[in-house]
Amino acid sequence: MKIKIDQNSTLPLYRQVISAVKEALRNGKLKNGDPMPSLSELAGMTGISPETAKKAYNLLKKENLIGSRQGKGYFIDVRESGAPLRILMLVDKLSAYKLAIHKGLTEALAQNADVSINIHNQDIELFDKLVCDATGEFDWYIIAAHFPREVSTARIARTLKRLPNNRTILIDNGLPQFKGNIGRVYQDFREDASHALKDALGMIHKYDSVEIITTANSLYGDIICPQIRKLFRSEGIRCRIEQQFNPEQMSAGTLYIVLCGQLDNDHFTLIREANRRGYVLGQDIGLISYNDEPVNEFICGGLSSISSDFTQMGHSVAEMINSGKLSCIHNPFRLIVRSSL
Repeated sequence: MKIKIDQNSTLPLYRQVISAVKEALRNGKLKNGDPMPSLSELAGMTGISPETAKKAYNLLKKENLIGSRQGKGYFIDVRESGAPLRILMLVDKLSAYKLAIHKGLTEALAQNADVSINIHNQDIELFDKLVCDATGEFDWYIIAAHFPREVSTARIARTLKRLPNNRTILIDNGLPQFKGNIGRVYQDFREDASHALKDALGMIHKYDSVEIITTANSLYGDIICPQIRKLFRSEGIRCRIEQQFNPEQMSAGTLYIVLCGQLDNDHFTLIREANRRGYVLGQDIGLISYNDEPVNEFICGGLSSISSDFTQMGHSVAEMINSGKLSCIHNPFRLIVRSSL
């Protein structure tokens, strides 16, 4: 497509580009899927600067008239008024709390939306491919960037930079080291758990000691545990950290805090051993899980947990999408007390 610019016109140059594209759409010279000139090609054919070309294209994208995709460049992508938003949720794993985020998101969106969920399985190469394939295909990108510690923030950032800043929201892990001007609804993995437990010290003091159980491959265990241990030691409460629950070492008067992202073998092995010994949860021993799930309410009369409010996380993401204004939000985190404490 040839775009002509009148340097003597009082209409700003970027507005002339926008008007030319809209006119070509009206008279049928452009239709959905047609390629558009690159920024350098547009600047070369019109004599405008690359910055002006980019401004014009960004406004056309905002009006849902063009799209862009790595490897494909810019192209006509007209969306009818009232068409549902296209939203991608790219998460590491599909779990109960990711579904809670999805539920909170969909129930708080102010307009119809098609929300697609894809899973990168904490594989940075797969993450890179999925982001590459999705770029330009969605209106909003909601990303849970959970990866093993050996994957650097710089490596994750390199992939995230492919996405439009003003349409990208990080959830759960806010990646504070990544300085991109994007939305964030995050947990503070270092401080949240200890602050939530501090509010329950009156109940915790009835136990003689605390055992924190975290797996060797936990993404955040080594960040969470030191602050919890520091809290308990400041209160004179004996505290130790184990990478696996050992049934032979179970003792009455101990509060067990299991820092696994979802219910797993350690929870059930612990409950099974407590039943075998005749211990009653909340009396002889205590048990707190990490990341609340709906089923916690029904396990052993109620399983206490420390957890981010994942439904609220979805609501906060929806509020950003509804308003079009990105912000950085520390998501609420709390202790949910049930009979196991």
